[in-house]
Amino acid sequence: MFAERHGISLDDIKSNYECLEKMMIESFYEYANERKGATWVHWNMRDVHYGFAAIEHRLSVLGGEFSRIEDRRKFDLSSALVTLYGIDYIGHPRIHSLMEYNGMTTKGFLSGEQEAAAFQEGKYIALHESTLRKVDTFCSFLDGAIGGTLKTKARWRERCDLFVIGDALKNHWIVTLLTLLGAVGTIVGTIVAWL
Repeated sequence: MFAERHGISLDDIKSNYECLEKMMIESFYEYANERKGATWVHWNMRDVHYGFAAIEHRLSVLGGEFSRIEDRRKFDLSSALVTLYGIDYIGHPRIHSLMEYNGMTTKGFLSGEQEAAAFQEGKYIALHESTLRKVDTFCSFLDGAIGGTLKTKARWRERCDLFVIGDALKNHWIVTLLTLLGAVGTIVGTIVAWL
């Protein structure tokens, strides 16, 4: 679609690839620059091989300029789900497995390997559809995690943060009563020991 907007047909993408790539990445950074307060939800985009650093590096190689997105503005949904539900919350590959476990459609979804093959074969529309599917999927994952409706294979103890449980317990009337009884018992025991 980006190529078509710039008057380049699907058949001519390969011969104009680097120019289009540079324009696309610069367009992304212009978009990001206009939204400096935004948080960028991503999936494992943490290093120079696959991440924001890889995009920055590629744009530098192509001779473009950009303003870095601050790390505090990046939210790794993949890591957040592991933190929230535990390492075994779903099988691998996680995106596809979590989609299926939650009854989400995988129509148009391509794995990383399938995307690489589609790129080599010039199937740019399939790549575009896969990107749209992943964006929609990540929104659903995030909404489900926030709303407590995302289904995972995490056991109860993995889903519950011990600090949250401890906080809930310390405010329960039975815990307060037991604490008071313990304190009274300690005081009585100390007095008896002195006598």
